[in-house]
Amino acid sequence: MRLRKSPFKADKIEDNPHSFALRQEEIEFCATKLFNSHSLLITGPRGIGKTSLAKQLQLFYQGESTLLKRCGIDTELPPYLCSFYKCDKTSTLQNMALDIIRNIEQECFLLRRFATGSKKKIKLELNLGLFKAALEDETTASVPASVATSFINGIREVVRAMKILGKSGTCILLDEIDMVKTDINLADFLRLIHEYADHYNIEGLIFVITGQMGTYSRLIKENPSIERMIFHVPLSK
Repeated sequence: MRLRKSPFKADKIEDNPHSFALRQEEIEFCATKLFNSHSLLITGPRGIGKTSLAKQLQLFYQGESTLLKRCGIDTELPPYLCSFYKCDKTSTLQNMALDIIRNIEQECFLLRRFATGSKKKIKLELNLGLFKAALEDETTASVPASVATSFINGIREVVRAMKILGKSGTCILLDEIDMVKTDINLADFLRLIHEYADHYNIEGLIFVITGQMGTYSRLIKENPSIERMIFHVPLSK
């Protein structure tokens, strides 16, 4: 018997579009929803490949269309700035929003540095101090509406900067959202963000969320209206 290496990497995120095991139906569904500016929730048992799929979807926004072509999809997504936040049992709406804002701010400055290095003159002034201070305020910590308001105001500032950097929007990956304590109303928070984004005409704010089986039911129970804002992508073995 000749031994051969398994293509499955249950212990790490698969970020290589050439090695990613095709889930043709799911990828086509996700690509269609993202192309139409819809957020996604990917659920399934631990180790099934939720985060790997979510990472591949973010690569679409970064100009990596290999997986799309492997699936016979002859369309590219617009360039987005991508952010990542991994949830755990200590995650709150406050630190989640604050860390995402900080991460996006850092990505913006990295992009500016890269563009400047390529002899492209870019004048970028990005000051998120006011919004970060609002998010750090203890009086907003437990109120979803207050956190969402401060977060979306920060995103409005970021959107202006992203346009200067040639980005059409931002894709935020919230990984393992099921780890967040059940006494935190995630659905209300996500609903408010989507509604505020619509009110302020913020285009290109996309969430790709992962969670174990039961996460979608939890969100629907917290707020049934979430189903019209975030599309469910269940993964099975």
